[in-house]
Amino acid sequence: MDWFSLLLPLGYLSILILSLATFSHLYRRRQALQAAKLEPWFPEHTPRNIYLTLLEQASAAKSGSDEKTQQVPDSLLRAALLQRSTTNIRRLMQLRAQKPALMTLQQRGQVGDDLVQQFTFAEKEMDAELRDCVSEANALCGPGGNGVQGQTWGPSLFQSAGEIVNQENVRNAVTTVEAQREQERRQWMEGRRAVREGSSKELGAEDKTTDAKDETSRPGTAKTSDGSDDAVVVEKPNAMAMERQDSVASSGEGSGVGEVTTPGAGTSGSGAGGGGKKKKKNKKKA
Repeated sequence: MDWFSLLLPLGYLSILILSLATFSHLYRRRQALQAAKLEPWFPEHTPRNIYLTLLEQASAAKSGSDEKTQQVPDSLLRAALLQRSTTNIRRLMQLRAQKPALMTLQQRGQVGDDLVQQFTFAEKEMDAELRDCVSEANALCGPGGNGVQGQTWGPSLFQSAGEIVNQENVRNAVTTVEAQREQERRQWMEGRRAVREGSSKELGAEDKTTDAKDETSRPGTAKTSDGSDDAVVVEKPNAMAMERQDSVASSGEGSGVGEVTTPGAGTSGSGAGGGGKKKKKNKKKA
């Protein structure tokens, strides 16, 4: 048997496997460095940090390692875990809402690979966070925990957190609608005030034009140079003149002579020595 012919393929396979292992190690290390350089998708998880701090304080108080540490009540731990789960539910809803748009942008080539990796790491972190919350809830209320023996809180934890999130969303929507209603009400009042002012101005202009037309069409009046109305005076006949005309007309009808004497004619006739009166008497006798 020729050992040299066997060593050659074995050496080739070993070199190939070693090169692939080196490449895989370097690639994973590079990916880990890139993932560490990427910014987190969500900001710092403050409710999780609060819960972990309370949990450490409770464990330290139970063990008695630090006498100054106060014991943390179980209700406070449950409230902190519920707040942590509520935050996780909100972030999970955001991820589900943002994923379709991100995939569409990736298919079009409008988003880089760094952003996709950042989103993928956020999804993995969220899955780990949800599992951790369930395990913590079971540890608090399960066997060996502070709850009732044989009961677990994990299955109903996210149901309670979801109800809290829905109530907060409804409250925020109501607040937004009320603020929008007040804004729209102010805008409507301003618009109505502007419409009223415009209509009042239009009505005032119409009244002025109507008054001008009535003044021009009114009979017996005329406009002077200063714009004031000047009434036309119609003189009525004098009552004494009317009586004199009636007496003259009646005397003329009785004598058959239609002579009419004017008011100024008597004075001129009397200067002649009353000749006019004698003539009238003679005419009456005849």
